[in-house]
Amino acid sequence: MDERDKRKALEARIQEFERAQQQQQAPEPYQPPSVFEDEAGYSDYVQSQIAQAALNTRLDLSEDMARSRHGEELVDAAKAWALQRFAQSPAFYQEVISQRNPYEYTVQAHKRDQALSQLQDPSELESYLAWKASGGVTAPQAPAPTAPAVVIPQAPSPSLATASSAGGVAHVPTGPGQAFDQTFK
Repeated sequence: MDERDKRKALEARIQEFERAQQQQQAPEPYQPPSVFEDEAGYSDYVQSQIAQAALNTRLDLSEDMARSRHGEELVDAAKAWALQRFAQSPAFYQEVISQRNPYEYTVQAHKRDQALSQLQDPSELESYLAWKASGGVTAPQAPAPTAPAVVIPQAPSPSLATASSAGGVAHVPTGPGQAFDQTFK
């Protein structure tokens, strides 16, 4: 009898554990606050729904523009890369969402990350930046002249305020539609 009681107690504990686990796995759906019971909570709920809809619209438009500009493959790769970065850094998510065009920003950040990942030695970057600053010229340039060039100031052009009018009273069309007809003969 002792074994039978132990087994029944164990089965009861297993059933209780399974019930608790099912309750944890199936949370109740979110119920918005009642407008009659919690006006401020309901107002916050409505505002959050509006903000979420606006964000979704902005993200959809941004994604469409990025796909038309950069192509499907690059945007998909940038999106996957960004999702990994979001998991690592919530600050990066906020940075992307705060941009006017989030997908364009994500594609540019992805390209920048790819370029930096190909760079193994930091001295390569320094030499590239020096090359770029020199205008992309590898040959040494001629030294700049040491004597300062004399700059002769030019006289300003005459002012239109003192110029005479090109037309006179005889040249001014008057009457309904005359100015238009005279201009577009």
